[in-house]
Amino acid sequence: EPMDRYIRVRYRIGGVLQQKTALPPNLGMPMLARLKQLCALNAETVASPQQNRVHASFNEQEFELGLATYPTAWGE
Repeated sequence: EPMDRYIRVRYRIGGVLQQKTALPPNLGMPMLARLKQLCALNAETVASPQQNRVHASFNEQEFELGLATYPTAWGE
């Protein structure tokens, strides 16, 4: 979530939304572009919400990852 001075990164694990870290704002656009690419979202759409799920594996564990975007006062 873009904020005025940082980007808040949150995960929903087991139905509970948890804040994990804060990133500098200059990482927002490149990170969002890559996440949209991974989740097959339209990179050109910024004015309306989007969401999708993708299956991934890491260290021989399977994950279902979901990404939801929405416009805010500080960006998407």
